[in-house]
Amino acid sequence: MSSARLPLFPLGTVLLPGARLPLRLFEARYLELARDLEGVAESERLIGVVWIRRGNEVGAGAAASLAEVGCVARVDAMARDSSTGRPTVHLVGTGTHRFHLDGIDEAAGTAYAMGEVTWLGEASDEGGPPIGEVVERALRSLAEYRRAVGAETARIEAVPGHLAYRIAEQALLPFGDQQDVLAAGSERARLHLLTRMLRRETGFVRQFRALPHLETPGGAGLN
Repeated sequence: MSSARLPLFPLGTVLLPGARLPLRLFEARYLELARDLEGVAESERLIGVVWIRRGNEVGAGAAASLAEVGCVARVDAMARDSSTGRPTVHLVGTGTHRFHLDGIDEAAGTAYAMGEVTWLGEASDEGGPPIGEVVERALRSLAEYRRAVGAETARIEAVPGHLAYRIAEQALLPFGDQQDVLAAGSERARLHLLTRMLRRETGFVRQFRALPHLETPGGAGLN
């Protein structure tokens, strides 16, 4: 595993690899980040999205506690907008790969936080039932969950190793659960986690008749 420095973007939601990330930037520190991103090659326009465990997105020092594992967002498009009466940048990114947040570079000299990170790879398969059975159980648990909340299960398309992330997008899981999925070191571990989570949530829905509001994955973040 190698280490690097990465501009950080704390969010009140969890970004998963492969997910779309639209953002609206208006705070001075993130307008500075946008300017810095404009000054590098497109292939180097990367930001580290980390979930705010405690605190808020907006305001200096608002994020009191950050998750240890985050997801890199590759910036696909940026556009400036002056129609609101204040400088604003709209940014669209895509989650790519995971990292461990080792610390904050206090000497970075930027208004936004610069993280010291270690890239995370996939752990070796820890054994157990054939992966096909693990996948089938997770998909069946998702189908039962979606039926319980009165929603159809959309077709899932995923690159190898990302099926669990796409399954997680089909359910309204607490952010702590989503973070656990992101932090899990292998696809098998993620699928096992999701199966347990979905069965738990299905039980809650059936017992309490409480229906979560299912949103389209990739909501906008404000900062």
